Amino acid sequence: MEHCELNALHVAKRPLGNDAASQIVFCQREIGHPGGFLIEAKGGQIHIFGNGCGDMLAGLGWYLRNIAMVNLSWDAPAIELH
Repeated sequence: MEHCELNALHVAKRPLGNDAASQIVFCQREIGHPGGFLIEAKGGQIHIFGNGCGDMLAGLGWYLRNIAMVNLSWDAPAIELH
């Protein structure tokens, strides 16, 4: 795993906790436009692709807000996911 992907995973662990964050796979790759991300579900995991760390985390935020219906703040304590 690349440095940027590890950083994104580390940031995701704070609000999600280790168990939920372990189901997310961050992959840095060129998406084709600045600020882009792509989200896919594969084998029970959520794969978030992005141009960089910030783009991957934006993708995580979009996924949580629009698909998982979880609204959170990055500086809030960990949330409980069921």
